[in-house]
Amino acid sequence: MQLLENLYKWITLQGKVKFEHILFCPTVPITPSGSKGTPDLMVPVTQPRGSEFLNRTTDPDSIATLETQKAFVAKWKELDAFSSAQINALPSVEAAIEYARNLNSGSEEVKDGQTAKKRTHVFITGSIHLVGRALAILEGVDAL
Repeated sequence: MQLLENLYKWITLQGKVKFEHILFCPTVPITPSGSKGTPDLMVPVTQPRGSEFLNRTTDPDSIATLETQKAFVAKWKELDAFSSAQINALPSVEAAIEYARNLNSGSEEVKDGQTAKKRTHVFITGSIHLVGRALAILEGVDAL
């Protein structure tokens, strides 16, 4: 929680960033579904096949219930009680990226007389595992 508090304090001291959406998610892989291996964004794998994917430092039940992420949501709401930001706990990195991609789908803005698709700025922070998974998804890498 201390890292979350420090991040919040640093952001508010800068005074230049105002978040509209804040998402917390675990780093666990998601379950593939369908014949093409399309991921099911709502089903985190708590006991993946292969010991190289197994995180023995976390409780699978805690991951499945998003216990830590819900605690982060509550703490952020406590720190930023007057914010209008949407704060959510999501089951996977993939679900968080899908959420971010859908924020402005179909939205357009007019700038300098030109109509353009509205842009979303995303700030991703967390463990090297979380950031690595996010980069792999964003860059279209099938496996790391």
